[in-house]
Amino acid sequence: MVASKHFFFSLANVTARGGQVAGLWLGATNLPGCRSPSCGPFNTFQWTDGFTTGVGGLKWGVGEPDGNNWPGPTACIQQFIISPNFVAGANEFAGWKGAFVNGDLDKYTCVSPAYPYTRMYACGKVGVRR
Repeated sequence: MVASKHFFFSLANVTARGGQVAGLWLGATNLPGCRSPSCGPFNTFQWTDGFTTGVGGLKWGVGEPDGNNWPGPTACIQQFIISPNFVAGANEFAGWKGAFVNGDLDKYTCVSPAYPYTRMYACGKVGVRR
């Protein structure tokens, strides 16, 4: 439930600024040997913060994680924040509409420039035990 609220809150922020699509970079990189080809949806990536575990509630886009060999030393994960009414504009790809719904994960490059151009970043913090 919390994850769903986060996706819709992010989408509301993007659409309020006149956008229809954004990439939310999540703190994960590929495991050694899984940059290209993919090692499957649950064995390709590791979380980089040292605390996050699992993939519960997360879903990959169609054909993801793919076998593309992105530039740079590692591959990363972005989460698509995409309006159901998305129409591709300049520097956007019409294929995104068929491959991703709001909240889907995408294996992608860790270096700039990155698409979609509108970028967001999720940063985590270890919870406090009381």
